[in-house]
Amino acid sequence: YATEYIYSNITGNDFITPKMAYGINIGCLNTDFNEGPATKNVFIDFSGNELRTDSGGVLRITSSDNLDLDMTRNDIYGTGNTCGGIFLGWFQDDEENRAARTARMNIKNNTITDVAAGSLTLYAEDYLQADIQNNTLNKASGGGIVLGGMMAPDPVVDAKICYNTVGSGTDAGIKVTNSNNTLIFANNITSRSGWSGTSNSSAAANRRVRSSGPWRRRPCATSPTASLPSR
Repeated sequence: YATEYIYSNITGNDFITPKMAYGINIGCLNTDFNEGPATKNVFIDFSGNELRTDSGGVLRITSSDNLDLDMTRNDIYGTGNTCGGIFLGWFQDDEENRAARTARMNIKNNTITDVAAGSLTLYAEDYLQADIQNNTLNKASGGGIVLGGMMAPDPVVDAKICYNTVGSGTDAGIKVTNSNNTLIFANNITSRSGWSGTSNSSAAANRRVRSSGPWRRRPCATSPTASLPSR
């Protein structure tokens, strides 16, 4: 934790966090240690790590102003604990100054297994730019890939979500709130209960439609919230 800036490359580590509340925290600690705002500006490369945890939370990276994150080639294992998954840009509480104002996130080639309560959740208060590709989420309960929708206000979301696999679990496999020309295509979503597959919320959202080839993109014309069937 720091007040103004964190610049860090966290690569090639083997983390084991048994019974450690909130798992790994970068930019903000839990209220037992840090009751103030998050670090203002956080620039992180979190890549090539193995993380195993049976605690109430897995990985949380946030700031109070700008977050720039590359998260690639990690193997992350939980135990299905429902007290928190992977939260990026948000600390999962109602305190002020603990969510990034703007965020750029590059999330690629990660394997995430048995992580509950939002397996991979991305958030920013104003603007969220994300490139999410080639990730595998196994036993993704409480939502698979979730962008926005954590608390008011919802950010503008500008993202590309493609070539990901979201396995069995509950809630939406992919959920995007307040989309701004977000592209969602060529994802494999299986065996979701409670939701059927992909959900996009806002009049400008993209919709997955059936076709013989790749998914096509078109605006939702009939409803601000669309719940879309599995392929």
